[in-house]
Amino acid sequence: MKRHNKSKSPGSNMRIRTRVFVTTLLAVFLPVAISIAGGIIFEERIKSYLSSTSVNTPSDVANIIFGKIGFVLIGIVTIYIISIIVFSFITSRAITKPIEELAHGVNEIANGNTGYIINYDSNNEIGTTVKAFNEMTAQMLANEEERQRMEQSRKQLINGIAHDLRTPLTSIKGYIEGLRDGIADTPEKQQRYLHTIYTSALDMEKMLDDLLSLSRLETGNIDIITQPVNVVAMMQDYVDEFTFDLEKAGFTCHLKKPESDSIIVDLDCDRFYRVLVNIISNSIKYAKKNIPGEINIEIKDFDSNVIISIADNGIGIDSENLEHIFDTFFRADVARTRVRDGSGIGLSVCKLIVEKHGGRIWATGVPDEGTTIHISLNKSTEKENEKANTNS
Repeated sequence: MKRHNKSKSPGSNMRIRTRVFVTTLLAVFLPVAISIAGGIIFEERIKSYLSSTSVNTPSDVANIIFGKIGFVLIGIVTIYIISIIVFSFITSRAITKPIEELAHGVNEIANGNTGYIINYDSNNEIGTTVKAFNEMTAQMLANEEERQRMEQSRKQLINGIAHDLRTPLTSIKGYIEGLRDGIADTPEKQQRYLHTIYTSALDMEKMLDDLLSLSRLETGNIDIITQPVNVVAMMQDYVDEFTFDLEKAGFTCHLKKPESDSIIVDLDCDRFYRVLVNIISNSIKYAKKNIPGEINIEIKDFDSNVIISIADNGIGIDSENLEHIFDTFFRADVARTRVRDGSGIGLSVCKLIVEKHGGRIWATGVPDEGTTIHISLNKSTEKENEKANTNS
């Protein structure tokens, strides 16, 4: 895709209608003024010539017309004609030049140069048209870049699905062949083989569920039903619920609350619960070996929004990968190939759910020290706050 930018050349800010009117006046009245001035001069010269010369014959009249005074008259007529030609040329160029540039820009767009910018800067009618044209080309370029980005994302999605489905399918196929060929010749082996097949099937089901949720969120087929919720009390409930499973995984969890114990936000609690589950699941999957895991959740209260930060002490993420962790099928650890180690979809789902709430999600972290996921949510209005307090 070509992109052609030109430095803008200055154009007149006078409107085309005004310019044509002024030029026409000049084309008419300037030669007339010159003619009047020339006529006065011509008349004085005639009087002066007649007073000093006797006119007796036609040849004397011819000498007057074709003599010096005649040349003055011819000069006046010539200036009149040249003035009309010059002003007509100026007027036509003022209109045709930007139109030619506009036509050239259309041809450039037709030839695939969607970033072409017309070098005409003016506030007149044509300048306004050129400005609209340049804005259109800029939008076309942005749309083309977005289309290419979406195409690249689609290819990555297909590759990710093929890669992540191949692993459990290969496992299922291998263990079924082992059962069929009698390799699992004891009840214990058969049970282990069946358990592995079942686990692989669950992995596939989980990935397909994540894909379905992602697709529904992207296409808007999932409704986000929000209500005013005290986010401080809600997070305390979630931490209490997560604590048992986290302790089984060797993790401790701490919640740091703000000074205010009542911060109201509009939330779909079920959807937001999934956001927290996905984030904490990632912390467990990317924990350091032989080191007790920690998850620290902090709620920060601001004037118009609240930020929930979820930090772990895991393996962390390189700075170059931080901006990509919310991309579909992205894995910070490329060595992880099992779906149960993360399909690379969970954080994409988190991002879409948070954005559906009108919020923002981003990540910070340091390699070998841990990762922190930040979620910013807008506070509810005063009326919604009163409703939430009444319900509570």
